[in-house]
Amino acid sequence: MLCRRGIRGGKRTLPLKFIFCFFLIFFLIVPAVLAEGGIISALQARSEEHPSAKAEAYYRFSLAYLYQLRDRYEEAITQYQEALKQDPQSSYLYESLAVLYYRRGYIQKAIGHCKQAIELDSQSSSPHQLLGSIYYSLFLYADDNSEYAERAVEEFEAALKLDKSNSEIYLILGKLYLAQKNYQESIKALYEYLQSNSQSEEARFYLAKNYLEQKDYPSGIENLKQALEIKPNYLRAITTLASIYHLLKDTPNAILTYQKGLEALPDNAGLRNSLALEYLEGEEYENAAKELSTVLSYESDNRFALTYLPFCYYKLERYEEAEKLYLQMLEKYPDDVDGRLHLAQLYIDLKEYPKALNAYLHLLSLRDKGDINLGNNEIANLQAKIGIVYYQSQNFARAVQSFQQALNLNPKIDRSILPYLVLSYHRNKESDKALEICDQQMLITPSSNTFIILKAEILGDIGQIEEGTRLITEKIQKGENDSLLNIALSEIYIRAKKYTQAEEVLNKALSVYPENDTLLFNLGSVYERTKRFELAEDTFRKVIAQNPNNHLALNYLGYMLAEKGIKLQESIGFIKRALALDVNNGSYLDSLGWAYFKLDNMELAEKYLTLAVEKEGNSPEIHDHLGDLYYKLGRFKETLQEWEKSISLGIEDADKVREKIEKLKTKLEN
Repeated sequence: MLCRRGIRGGKRTLPLKFIFCFFLIFFLIVPAVLAEGGIISALQARSEEHPSAKAEAYYRFSLAYLYQLRDRYEEAITQYQEALKQDPQSSYLYESLAVLYYRRGYIQKAIGHCKQAIELDSQSSSPHQLLGSIYYSLFLYADDNSEYAERAVEEFEAALKLDKSNSEIYLILGKLYLAQKNYQESIKALYEYLQSNSQSEEARFYLAKNYLEQKDYPSGIENLKQALEIKPNYLRAITTLASIYHLLKDTPNAILTYQKGLEALPDNAGLRNSLALEYLEGEEYENAAKELSTVLSYESDNRFALTYLPFCYYKLERYEEAEKLYLQMLEKYPDDVDGRLHLAQLYIDLKEYPKALNAYLHLLSLRDKGDINLGNNEIANLQAKIGIVYYQSQNFARAVQSFQQALNLNPKIDRSILPYLVLSYHRNKESDKALEICDQQMLITPSSNTFIILKAEILGDIGQIEEGTRLITEKIQKGENDSLLNIALSEIYIRAKKYTQAEEVLNKALSVYPENDTLLFNLGSVYERTKRFELAEDTFRKVIAQNPNNHLALNYLGYMLAEKGIKLQESIGFIKRALALDVNNGSYLDSLGWAYFKLDNMELAEKYLTLAVEKEGNSPEIHDHLGDLYYKLGRFKETLQEWEKSISLGIEDADKVREKIEKLKTKLEN
């Protein structure tokens, strides 16, 4: 039988004739190699000179081994088969051929040869280990793999009975028992392995997995830490430990784990991206941006970093950098849905609605061309976003169309779009449809005040003020004295110019909600509209004192002072504070431009009024102000264009603007 060499667990000695063969190969064949130009030809030649079965088997085995070295696997298999013909009782040959069969993907043949080796040599652990390893690999990669795990366990347990000195078997069994959820045996096997391999980071890792799967997080964490003490760059342990800290909402330790991991693996983009993600979730955008920038410094096309670095810039209000990076990323990855959605949201926040719309529509075109896959629910969500952009752009007809498409694709879509649909119908002069939706939703969600308030506001707008206010007052009288109901009721009265009723509602509500800055703001608005300017100013200052970030009050007070031409520097200060909180608000830009106009700073007035028109081109008041500016600058053609535009957009005091136009035309004629 062919000798076994170098196999753990083998206890056989080499027969004298095989020692002779060994010396024959290396002392007689090597010179032949040099003379004839190749090992294989030398072996073939000596095979003919020594035709005995055992010698022939050994030569065939040697040829097979050399063919393997040269990646000539099929020829190696043939030589192994020939060797087995000469020595059919050699378990080692069966085992060697099983290894080659497995490497070539002939799995069943490999398994069969392992079993044959076991049958021929029942006292050797080696074929059991090999067969266990084959089953273990099948367990790892096969879909239905539970059977392979059981078979692997059987073989390794058999190997262990034959050779307890082979500690590696304990490690493999530890992994297999873990896969079978046999935690007790897994932990036992892994600790047994650690007895002779105390510095095994892998054993510590799998011990940690045992504890973590049983939700024993302290023991799991401790073993992961020990694994990393042994091997600081052990990536699986780093990511697992950080993930557990994240699961436990221990963000500082999750961050610290990633940081230590990056000390050992500084160029690992995945680790750095994960660290950035921790920062992102904690809204630490500066730190996240730093990590993502580092990733791009050595991996310029990293998709995660390209997507989320501009998001960080967006959150840090570094809008130009954010837009530039988004566009660069989308040029490289035009099918990146998240990136394009983020870019669209950036444009919405910048009130650049045409650009936002183009970003959304581009996604639909990519889907139509088959470049990206979007299901009905995703398209529905996209149509809802498009509807909101149309709504913000005051294109209410298209908004209605998009919202309806979204609902047709997914009737269960986020119901938060329904108020937008209601208001779109109403502002598209289809108030009957808006009221119909309100009635439906009031029946579906009777406990919600959202559609009661919407219905009341719409009724007020179309002149049915009593019916609208009755809906809300009935709710309040039933004990639902909600601040939102009072705010809505006051605003219905304010829009209807019923200021006395509005003031009464607000004062009564403020006695219940004295710290509500929206109620107080509405009261200031009532004072301003009834020309009680000192009361209005005091009230707005009180709102700002209560809530320094109430940009509505900051802008209202600033504009009111500018309109009266008093305290202009303070007026500008208030408006600038409002703009700092809502940097792209066209109305606030208009207020600032108007304040500079009143201050007779025409250069800055033009700058901000022009910006205001860019942000809110459908605002009649902004066009009226810009017309006044051009008039003062003597640019009368542009003056007429802006005033006429304000009338076409429905400015409230249109007669006053027409009077200005007539006076200018008369002046130009003379």
